[in-house]
Amino acid sequence: MNICFVASECEPLVKVGGLGDVVQSLAKELVNLGHQVSVILPFYKSIKAKNVQFITQHTLNLGGVYYDFHIYKTHLDNIDIFLIDQKTFFGREYVYGTPKGPYEDNYLRFAFFSLASLETLSHVCHTPDVIHIHDWHTALVAVYKDLYFKHLDEIATVLTIHNIAFQGIFPGYILPQIGIPWELFNPEDLEFYNQVNFLKGGIVHSDVITTVSKTHAKEIQTNMGFGLEGVLREKRYVFGILNGIDAESWNPATDKSLYQNYDINTFKAGKERNKMYVKELFGLETPHTRPLAAFIARLAKQKGLDLIEKAIDDAVKIGYDFIFLGSGDYYYQGKVLDMVKRNMGYVAARIEYNDILSRKLYAGADMFLMPSEYEPCGIGQMIAMRYGAIPIVHKTGGLADTVVDYHEDNEHGTGFSFEDYTYKDFLYTMARAMVVYQKKNIPEDNEWYNIVSNAMSQDFSWRRSVQEYIKIYKTAKLIKMH
Repeated sequence: MNICFVASECEPLVKVGGLGDVVQSLAKELVNLGHQVSVILPFYKSIKAKNVQFITQHTLNLGGVYYDFHIYKTHLDNIDIFLIDQKTFFGREYVYGTPKGPYEDNYLRFAFFSLASLETLSHVCHTPDVIHIHDWHTALVAVYKDLYFKHLDEIATVLTIHNIAFQGIFPGYILPQIGIPWELFNPEDLEFYNQVNFLKGGIVHSDVITTVSKTHAKEIQTNMGFGLEGVLREKRYVFGILNGIDAESWNPATDKSLYQNYDINTFKAGKERNKMYVKELFGLETPHTRPLAAFIARLAKQKGLDLIEKAIDDAVKIGYDFIFLGSGDYYYQGKVLDMVKRNMGYVAARIEYNDILSRKLYAGADMFLMPSEYEPCGIGQMIAMRYGAIPIVHKTGGLADTVVDYHEDNEHGTGFSFEDYTYKDFLYTMARAMVVYQKKNIPEDNEWYNIVSNAMSQDFSWRRSVQEYIKIYKTAKLIKMH
């Protein structure tokens, strides 16, 4: 099949969150199976692509304003990458906004990108069987395609919702600016409580909807759709497909970033040495017998930082050390720094996104914290298990689908989870993990090491999920034909 991804991120060219990982690794896996894949991206200022080739220049009428843009092409893992260059919209320091908040004209930036992507599909790309769009930033592709690109009618549209909390909601008066007729401003289409909802438009106009775990597919149709539950229940085709990780890239046996490589047979010594190294790197001089818990994620409320902030003082008292790595909201950056100040010597942090440092931390950590309020899929816990860092998670979305609580299944347990989103339940779960961890010091007690072995044995590669996506693409194509 010929599949065209339209997305706002694609690792390694541009990545803000897990979306960038998913677009790159899914596209790569599809190509490995013999499918033809192209990706259309904005040409952000931060993109430093090699061997970029100028293709053509176009002019686009968006809401009565004409915008010139250039189309460039490069290659990545046998994937054609088309870059849409428009300096007014994408020649900025950040992708979505500054740490103070999103850019005020994001509605215009991503409306333009969606329309320009369809122009690129029409004039530059080989006509695909399926257009696969991602999140609200590209949801208008489905709307514009139905409105203005009738020659693309036979192409199926699949929309993947990676994070339904972000929907692209803007005042109703923007419709003329983005070239969408007022007829679509109604409850059955883009209107959402008297505002315009880009994601809702994408759901209504796409042939198939997917989200990134089976549990989350149920959640968004019942109690976690952030107002779109009814719209999603009306769609006939809504599927949950668990994300995967690039098992070649995330491999402690070959990862060149690590102090010492290791695998499932050598993790005891390997993780100990990586732990010593990473603690020294972050300036922690505590006894090596204390478990090291790592938090590696975007600093935002969704990621459970409020729970961690309430529980961390007690967790340090019962024997934990912590390292935080990530950037995000100024408010939560401040929260993390406050935790460091309150527990100096036991808690360390780097406020930055750093891929190499994250790899070192996965390898050196005993445990991985992901007590997210909600988590559509989550990739961090999969990577953590691959590196033998045992996840402590809130049982929601993809976390519920990927982490088996040890006390619920002693034989197959891969981590520790809690049902109620309260800091008391979170702290209790950390205490449960601590009790098992401390048994490491008892000769012949392999309880902790069995959990690590179980975790490292999990297959979170794209091999299974990519087959499900291929079925989805075929289903979408059949819907179009009939």
